[in-house]
Amino acid sequence: MTFKKFLGRILKLKYLIKSTFAISITLLFFVSLFPSKSLAAECIWVTGTVYCYDPYIGSWLPIRGAEAKLFDSDPLNPRVELGTTYTNNNGEFIFGPILNDDGWMEDGYDIFVEIYLRNDVVVVSTGKTADIFGLCYYLALPKHDNINPPNNIFNYGVMYVDISQNPSWQHAFSIYNRIMEISSRLYSLTGWKRGQVKVYYPNNLVGNVETMGYVDSGGNLWEKIVKSIVASTNTIYIASDYWASGPYSYDGIAHEYGHAVMDSLYGGIPRGSYAGDHSFYQKTDPIFAFVEGWANFFSNAMRNNRYLLNYDVETLPRNADADKIEGYITSILWDIYDAANDDPLNLGFDEIFNILKNYKPKTMHEFWDHWLFSANYNYRSALNTIFWNAGIDKNEAPTCSITSPNAGGWYSGVVTVTASTFDVDGTVS
Repeated sequence: MTFKKFLGRILKLKYLIKSTFAISITLLFFVSLFPSKSLAAECIWVTGTVYCYDPYIGSWLPIRGAEAKLFDSDPLNPRVELGTTYTNNNGEFIFGPILNDDGWMEDGYDIFVEIYLRNDVVVVSTGKTADIFGLCYYLALPKHDNINPPNNIFNYGVMYVDISQNPSWQHAFSIYNRIMEISSRLYSLTGWKRGQVKVYYPNNLVGNVETMGYVDSGGNLWEKIVKSIVASTNTIYIASDYWASGPYSYDGIAHEYGHAVMDSLYGGIPRGSYAGDHSFYQKTDPIFAFVEGWANFFSNAMRNNRYLLNYDVETLPRNADADKIEGYITSILWDIYDAANDDPLNLGFDEIFNILKNYKPKTMHEFWDHWLFSANYNYRSALNTIFWNAGIDKNEAPTCSITSPNAGGWYSGVVTVTASTFDVDGTVS
């Protein structure tokens, strides 16, 4: 109902009250005891489906799992909230049943819907400028006045929301989709789900703005992020220039989410002696290398892809410092996981995840110990081959025991010696 119509009804009511006091009393008594016409009507439902363009995929995708809010616009309050729900995997939302009562002298709800990029997995918000954090990205669907839907169902239909004039919104939607995909795959592989992660994009601060980073539950900064800020925890920061990496953008988002997973599993990410910038082949320390190697591997596993950026994690030459280089940690974990026939294991993700979840190793050496002696996963010979090929020597010398003749005596003539050997971790070369 328009404000002009609302004002006209108020003036009519004022005239009636002035005309006869008794009539005004009767009118007020009637209104207080009997429901309005709309209140006596049945309930209504509001439904619809919403799509948005994802620049990473290059196609329209449903906005799935997103918070949806339904509002009524009244003359005195333009945002009367009628309900909250979440879109399903097809981008569909449904509100209701809602009592079809827009109030006295109203002609019907004046509705609009807002779709927010947030749920219990992720919330994507506008970037941090100065010391002010932005607001959650949302879309406002068109407003419909005085609805009186047939069959009591108002259907927005399938809406393809054009946000081509807002690249930041498109990229925020792409970030949201990638994290939803990662969380879904992680749950399908492990039955485990992390709590909500906050994402700020674009993180455009004046000064040393770099590409991307994660701030753990202890407030520690990981990856390339603005070094000067005091950031909140469980947060991923992404600068606007990150999309220049094109197809590699998914790699980085999954890597940062891998940090978030370790942070949740461990109650804080382990820290070694090294701190600073790093790269795939850079030598740091065993703890730092394990933390970054895990995040790299997590990205590979969630995308089920042997390539990280432009690195093929299957084809690393042996290096004696492998336990201190994140690329080699990545390669070892990938060789345990993958189904390629160039290494002796293809166990998938769950065993690796369970080692981290239950035993929280801080180095690749601790991972070895927990795999064999805590979780008792065995596969020692195969695991030894993978470690050895990377450059980590966990190989033990074979044992030999003489079973004949008996020890402690002197023998002459032709003596036949019988011995048995045992190699606990197989042959490596």
